[in-house]
This record gives sequence, C-alpha cells and structure tokens, in this order.
Amino acid sequence: DGGLLVERPEDLDYGTAPPKTLRSAALLCYAPDGSVRWQRPDSEGFVFQVDRQSIYVRLYPGKHAPGQLLRLDLSGRELARTSISDRANDARAFVLGGMVYLLQSSGYRQDGTLSRLTPDLKECGTAAVPYLSSLAFSPDRSLLYAAGFQSGLAVLDAASLEPRQRLRQKSDFFLPICDGQNRLWVGNGGFFECYTPTLELISRHRLAGGIHDIWPGPDGSVCVLTFQDRKDLSRVYRFS
Repeated sequence: DGGLLVERPEDLDYGTAPPKTLRSAALLCYAPDGSVRWQRPDSEGFVFQVDRQSIYVRLYPGKHAPGQLLRLDLSGRELARTSISDRANDARAFVLGGMVYLLQSSGYRQDGTLSRLTPDLKECGTAAVPYLSSLAFSPDRSLLYAAGFQSGLAVLDAASLEPRQRLRQKSDFFLPICDGQNRLWVGNGGFFECYTPTLELISRHRLAGGIHDIWPGPDGSVCVLTFQDRKDLSRVYRFS
C-alpha cells in the first residue's frame, strides 16, 4: 500500500556538500526489517544483476589490482571470479538470456568486442559488434541483435556468436527489442523502426514524444512508452 516498512539511519559527514555517508567499502545484504544479513568487506564496486540463484558484482580496479567480476550465491559466498584486463575497465557487464556478457569498447565509433562467459566466468565466445551496442535476443533464442550508436546494426547467431548480417549506418540506435516474428524493433533518434532478420527496413514510425521504455506485449507484439515534455503527457503504443 506504499507504507514505510523500515528506515535505516546513516552516519553522515556534514562537512561536505552534499553530505557523504561514512562507511568503509563493502557489499551488504539487508533483510526486509533493515538488519544486515551479511556483508563482504573491501568490495568497492556495484551489483549489476541479481537472479534467483546468483548475485553478479563488478569490482572497480584498485591501485595494484585490475577490475574484477564476481558471482556470489544469495548468502554472499563467492562462486566464481575473473579479472578484467586494464584496457577493459570501461567495459559493460550484464546478464542476458541467463549468460554473462562483457562488452568492451575499442574507440569512438569503432566496433566493440562482445565476450560471453560461462557460469564460472570463463570466456566461451567473442564477437565484433557495433560501437556502444545494446543487445536483444529473438524470442526463439536463435538470433542476437546488436544496435549501436552511430555505427549501425548487427545480427549474430545466438549459439555461436557468428555474424549473420551487418548494416553500417550513422544512426543513434537504442532500446532494441524483438517481436514474435523475430523482427527487430529499435529506436532511432525520434523514430521507432522495424527490421527483418536480414536488416531490411520494414517500417518507420514518428511517435509523439521521446521513447522512454519498451517491453514485450501480448501475442508477440511490442509496446513503447513515450513522454512529451511540452505537454507533460505519456503515451503507450503497441506494434504487431
């Protein structure tokens, strides 16, 4: 009902603006009542994914140590760990389709390197993808789409990561999603576009307001949330 369940006070340093929390670097797990269930000290980083079995953590590089990825169980016990090379410290780590991926940039508008990791965080495949790609699986998990910034689109075989199709185009692609027919829907500036699995443009839609979110709709459709600042108005569109 929106009521407050628990409030946990923090020690603050009011000599800074804004005030800073006085707490040594640690990863903490809280119970619903606000008590600390467990903590791992010296974990200076952030959690990037939690599922029913694991907690995935990205650790920042230290003075004498590279960045690292950790997989923990829900009790905080370490299950796997891997180091990230110095040149990959700006890489994005995420979980997609139950697998861990690491996306490393090679420079402005140059293809990045997508690495897939096993549950033990061992590399099990790599592929070149457009610069600053966002990724989306097809519903049947046969295709992996990559939508890049100022660098185009790519289609990969989801099992092998082998390239299937590439469209090089200086467009601001973002928020890719697939419909029930394995077609790619993706934002492109102020438009929402639909492509075939061979990256042929099917349709292009100018929506009122900026695209803020996308999600799968009923019967294989795709839903889009837009917000129009000038009118302070939100809209939801459905495409099939």
